[in-house]
Amino acid sequence: MNLVPKIPTLEGLDQFHGQVLHSQAFKDPSKFCGKDVLIVGLSNSAADTATQLKGHARNIYVSHRQGALVLPRYSDGRPIDHSLTMRLMMIQGFLNEYFPLVAENAFNKFAKSLQDKNFNIRPEWNLSPAPSLKQSVPIISDELVSGLESGKIRSVPALRRVAGEMTVELTDGTIIAIDCIIWCTGYKGDYGILDGDFDPTRNTSPAWSAAPGSNEKPLPRLYQNLFSLQEPLSLVFLGAAAFPSPAFQLYDLATMAVAQVWRGNSSLPSQEEMERAVDTHHDWVCSLAQRATVYPGIVKPGPWMTWVNDAAGTGVNEMLGYGIAGWTFWWREKGFCEKLMDGICSPHIYRLFDGKRKKWDGAKEAILKANNAIC
Repeated sequence: MNLVPKIPTLEGLDQFHGQVLHSQAFKDPSKFCGKDVLIVGLSNSAADTATQLKGHARNIYVSHRQGALVLPRYSDGRPIDHSLTMRLMMIQGFLNEYFPLVAENAFNKFAKSLQDKNFNIRPEWNLSPAPSLKQSVPIISDELVSGLESGKIRSVPALRRVAGEMTVELTDGTIIAIDCIIWCTGYKGDYGILDGDFDPTRNTSPAWSAAPGSNEKPLPRLYQNLFSLQEPLSLVFLGAAAFPSPAFQLYDLATMAVAQVWRGNSSLPSQEEMERAVDTHHDWVCSLAQRATVYPGIVKPGPWMTWVNDAAGTGVNEMLGYGIAGWTFWWREKGFCEKLMDGICSPHIYRLFDGKRKKWDGAKEAILKANNAIC
């Protein structure tokens, strides 16, 4: 689905005599030895492409119009995703639901403190201010900042136009000579494998198309960013729901939810309610796209996780919640419960409890093993 490269429209591109490619086609950095390369975009793909070109390309320019947070893969000897505990996600979900501005500011402040603890971000790189993590994802890279510090990678303003056969003009008027343009501009959702009647993007909202942050990408009409509104009991789409969290864990939970719906153990709302829910969700997404570039699949983390756990029947909402079942589980398994809430947020948690699906008997052992491995 997310396989079609997003190629921006650039004035004068047909006049450029150098090489032009999307990051999807970037495979071998040695093929750019001695070349001046312009990378367009500021994303994880852009950071990976730029750092791989070090030692090969003569000059590496990263052209971007907005900033970004840069986080290391490890902090204090631990992977940074180990900071995302079940308790933190539950608190974040609660705040997002009832105090959204507080939640947004707290999450952004936490991420920035992690960045500043590990890197000294210089003003001339124009990485700050970074867009809110409510509608963007941070760059995860151990080498981008060191590349900028050494001058092997240069941060430059956004690309305006091709100025000559081997030159481009930036938005500040600077003209630079380059041999190659690499688009690190993401992908468009493509549903072309389907009959057009079932394409969830065929009626993309005009408000979305007009929003500055839509980036010319289609916005699918899907219930919970999963279920087709035409055939919800036989057609779903993975990869159309996202927020700052491990992607494959979300897809795993989504498949559990779909299985229980299609088995009849969980139900969907009426057609009218699903249509209304999608309309409300799209209004929210379009409002975000007025401020910054937004991934069309973005969802609200708290409500979506609550829904998917209920639909999948994982038992997590009940057993790790604050109802009778939750308090009973805590009383019987205090030490283990603390591991679940404040330790590694292992995907085994979603197979620990009996619910609409059978638990996996090895889940507890796997959770303890994962936590013991980092102690």
